[in-house]
Amino acid sequence: MKKDWKLQGWLIPGLVGMLFVAIITVALAVAPALPEYMKTATYITSAKCKMCHKATFTNWSTTQHAKNADTCPWEADKAKPGTPTPEMAARYTTGYDPVAKTWAEKGTACEACHGPGSEHMKASKDERKAKIRVATQLETPAAQASVCGQCHGQFSIGDKRFAAGYKPGMDLLAMDGFKLDDVKPGTKLEQLNELVTSEHWKQGVVCTSCHLAHPDKANEHLLKAPVVELCTGCHKDKTMAAHAPTAKDGDTCATCHMPDGMHTFTEPK
Repeated sequence: MKKDWKLQGWLIPGLVGMLFVAIITVALAVAPALPEYMKTATYITSAKCKMCHKATFTNWSTTQHAKNADTCPWEADKAKPGTPTPEMAARYTTGYDPVAKTWAEKGTACEACHGPGSEHMKASKDERKAKIRVATQLETPAAQASVCGQCHGQFSIGDKRFAAGYKPGMDLLAMDGFKLDDVKPGTKLEQLNELVTSEHWKQGVVCTSCHLAHPDKANEHLLKAPVVELCTGCHKDKTMAAHAPTAKDGDTCATCHMPDGMHTFTEPK
């Protein structure tokens, strides 16, 4: 009996200690962190980015992201007629401030994905790359997908229906109070919700595996390459001739595996 109590006396404090370490470890692992420079960086607008990145600016300017400023479905805020709701402004402007209800620039511009650029612009040549965020260079697939998911996702963070407090480089999915909606087929801007349920996600596939934000040649879905070429880059044995010999002209892998553009990449019914 004494032996049992002695064992329990060792186990209980030990287990409590291990649990405490585990909690701290998990908290540190998922806590969205920002580099020091971004804590003071401010938005400079795409006009300043264009000064050095002319070709990239030209490519971006042909995309829907750039055109969002003119074509987005502005929804009037009943409290302030003529202004967009926070949910709309956060998706269709860059540098949105939900408190002041202002933004740095209309449209999904450079800094919506790369973060505020003032420190990048001021930095020396050797430090410049370290003071801007590039989705493909972020540490985790979740952080990479979050750059796109801040707009291409249906979710809440606490009582907010937009990415409040998010900056490129953070893990949106790990933010305190973050919850994805249970979306239905046909929902708009739902790509993140679907992607994270897919087998592709489990294999490390993220938005930038297939898409470019500013491709050299404009195309409707900002694809890196034609659909079949993209898919067979990984699924090398699934050529249209071998995998879908009865396919009609114009059919692609997406015809069966991405009905209505769904990013669940499911087997056809």
